[in-house]
Amino acid sequence: MAVTAAKPITAFRVLTMAVNLSRLTTGTMDSNDGHEKTSKASIILQFNQLEASPLKGGNMQMQLPFPGVAISESWLTLPAAQDTAVPVFAGFISSIPIGVLYEVYSYEQFSLWAKENDWEEGTVLPYALRLYFDNGGRRCFVLSLGSLGNGEILKALTAPEAWQAVKQQKDITLLSVPDSVLLDDNNHVEWLGYWQHLLELAQECRAHALLDAPSSPTSTQLCLEMFSGLNAECGSVYWPRLKSAYQYHQPEGRLYNNKGRLDAVFLPPSAVVAAVVGKVDRDKGVWSAPANVPLYKIIQPEYTARQGSGLFQCHGRSINLIRSFPLRGCRIWGCRTLSSEVEYDWRQYIQTRRTLLYIQQSLVQLCHFSVFEPNTQITWLKMKGLSLSWLNELWLKGGLMGRQEQEAFYVNIGLGESMTAHEVAQGQLSMEVGVALHCPAEFITLRLQFAIQQEKRG
Repeated sequence: MAVTAAKPITAFRVLTMAVNLSRLTTGTMDSNDGHEKTSKASIILQFNQLEASPLKGGNMQMQLPFPGVAISESWLTLPAAQDTAVPVFAGFISSIPIGVLYEVYSYEQFSLWAKENDWEEGTVLPYALRLYFDNGGRRCFVLSLGSLGNGEILKALTAPEAWQAVKQQKDITLLSVPDSVLLDDNNHVEWLGYWQHLLELAQECRAHALLDAPSSPTSTQLCLEMFSGLNAECGSVYWPRLKSAYQYHQPEGRLYNNKGRLDAVFLPPSAVVAAVVGKVDRDKGVWSAPANVPLYKIIQPEYTARQGSGLFQCHGRSINLIRSFPLRGCRIWGCRTLSSEVEYDWRQYIQTRRTLLYIQQSLVQLCHFSVFEPNTQITWLKMKGLSLSWLNELWLKGGLMGRQEQEAFYVNIGLGESMTAHEVAQGQLSMEVGVALHCPAEFITLRLQFAIQQEKRG
């Protein structure tokens, strides 16, 4: 290519041309096996240098070297698999101020931290953490409820300033208070107050509350009959307490039986249930029931299933039992929430509600880019395509019911489908998602809303 110039040209500025393609198939050769690979990419052609050489008659000829080609991956990807079972364990630690949240990855790490602090007399939190990790528990949080002070346990458990850090930590999905065993077994009002507080907290934090019950089966039965609070589907109760393989090691906590040996530590079941929930999520998926799983470091339940036969109900409100089976050990028997809805209602089952929370949070994370996009059909198509792709992957893993996609899930978004013209004009973006968790084509509907940033017009 020749160019006639009025004046001699000695140099040229670097010219950069970018071609952004949302879906472009490019063939590149793999240096290892020589096979052609296909990729969606943005091709950036960069002319690093334009060489000029003088010709006769004042003409200049530019020699264009072969441009360098750089391939940069720039597609929207599905969110990485998030940890669906991250519990927080609350207990009384007198040497740490109320509301301090501590992240723990192993029992060894917790032991080093626990030796540096003073624990309230009667607390079972250190043993509960050990039981959690011995049953396969992983990352968790420990929340300090401070000192008991005047001994008002319920007031300390429900103090608003104690749970602020939990509300701000978005990774927490399970709530447990092992030191609830310090409540008076015969004070049903305190137990119901503790249940209701954690249920409300679970609803606000989009988590699930693992609740403990009084030691006595009679007291537990009365609490179950008296409970009439809201957000019952946000938590589940487990009973009875468990005789562990641990022994009290602190001098002030030593209790001797008639044979002169140290008594075993009886622990509330919420800590080991949290470990089982995490294990089931990792092995089978969040949509699987956290039940019929063997428990380790447990000798036996404090009471037999026959003694608590009235607590587990097939219909209505129910408590989940920890049962001992010959040659099979101790296992969780039941996966019910505190909901008393009609039979086969999704609110009755732990795995159903936790799966809905998982789907909702994953889709919100996946479509978060839309808050910076215009509220137009292009944005709607992007969101619908990504959501359908993610739900299809969940369906293939077994998380949704149905032989075909149409029986397992659907996504509606757009004008006349999930939004009105007035909502679009106001910058409100809504997406309707239906998922079949129990039976094919029986959809549970989720409605996700996003606030679109409006352009300011002068």
